[in-house]
Amino acid sequence: MEDIEKTDGRVYELAYLFVPTIDESTIAGRFGDLKALLEKSGAVFVSEEMPKMIDLAYEMSRVITNKKTYFNNAYFGWVKFELDPANIEGLKPTLDRNEEIIRYMIVKTVRENTIASKKPLSQSGYRKRAPEKKEGEEEATPLSAEEIDREIDALVDDKIEEVVVETPKEI
Repeated sequence: MEDIEKTDGRVYELAYLFVPTIDESTIAGRFGDLKALLEKSGAVFVSEEMPKMIDLAYEMSRVITNKKTYFNNAYFGWVKFELDPANIEGLKPTLDRNEEIIRYMIVKTVRENTIASKKPLSQSGYRKRAPEKKEGEEEATPLSAEEIDREIDALVDDKIEEVVVETPKEI
């Protein structure tokens, strides 16, 4: 990891959505401009992620050159940085005026990595464990529908024979 100088600031994260009309070859330059704005305010970078095109969960709108424009996808990116709390308010008007940003959000966070690793889940939301195989145990082979019916009939017949019918005793 890089050595990051300690400042007296708090750690913030800026998440943003760039308009999808930006050419993919220039998105790195737009990201660099955003980082330059932060650096000009005194930000010390902790971590970042380059913007990537994503589908939005719902349609978003933004007024661009006095016209309301709707978006279904955007370039999403984030940057984590340390900055003096007095300087954070100065960023907001500049970000609000930037017509290439659909929306942004600045949150206080911690320096440590807070990204949760993705774990594969089943449809019910719980991970399924593979059954443990015991020594000498063979793998089960799937049964056909007819074999299943025969097994069920055999089990039912066994249970019927075990049932003893008692007649009520006279009092």
